[in-house]
Amino acid sequence: MKTTRPFRPFSRLGKTKTPAEPPPKSRPTPFRERREALTGFLAVLLGLAAPAHALEHTTGFEVDIRGWTVIKGTSQFNWARQTRGTHSGHTGPSGAHEGDYYLYLEASRNYPSRIAYLQSREFSGKIQTVSFHYHMYGAHMGSLALEGLDGNSWITLWATTGQQHPNHQAPWTREEVTLSGRTIQKIRFKGTTTNNPNGGQYRGDMAIDYITVTTDKIVTSDHWQKTESEDGLYYGPGNVGIGDKQPQADLSILGNL
Repeated sequence: MKTTRPFRPFSRLGKTKTPAEPPPKSRPTPFRERREALTGFLAVLLGLAAPAHALEHTTGFEVDIRGWTVIKGTSQFNWARQTRGTHSGHTGPSGAHEGDYYLYLEASRNYPSRIAYLQSREFSGKIQTVSFHYHMYGAHMGSLALEGLDGNSWITLWATTGQQHPNHQAPWTREEVTLSGRTIQKIRFKGTTTNNPNGGQYRGDMAIDYITVTTDKIVTSDHWQKTESEDGLYYGPGNVGIGDKQPQADLSILGNL
């Protein structure tokens, strides 16, 4: 008796085809992973550190007046560095906005309408913004103005008059002045004491602190240079601080890794 074998499918060549396994995906080497992570981190850092084409010049008066010049004008006293409160009661701040020192103009025996200037150096790039902190507590307060040299003339960029703070401990006020579109390369603060000729007008000690001037000139030197701010950082292209010592390695090679 003939036996019937079960039917089995077979391929054209007599063997069943097995689907090929996909080739394994290549994994980046540890060196490549580290390089890509470092490159991405630096890209974010460079993008967030400062706007393109900008350089900041910050002065906090902790060591000296750092590139600024005091000009007496018609006053008897210059702008002076001070720590803690001023020498007169019921006027002036209780201390600096940042750090220990600030500049102030003494009002005692310095009225009526006496003027003193605090003048910057001439910056190589055009000034974009000026920010600063001021304190004006005192019943006999005069006026404070920010002026800019436009060509051959000084023009008023910002000004305020009279008492602006209720007491010694009141927080300092931050002001920012935008100068985009102007060609100003030098600025000065103008302090004017009260115009009241009566005696005893000593409660008018105005103060300024922590000035930041932003210019449109970027760092183009091939060498690392120290920032003008008082934090001791070294700045590379893009105005990015990278520690407190001049680096020995050339970080530009990161782009070639």
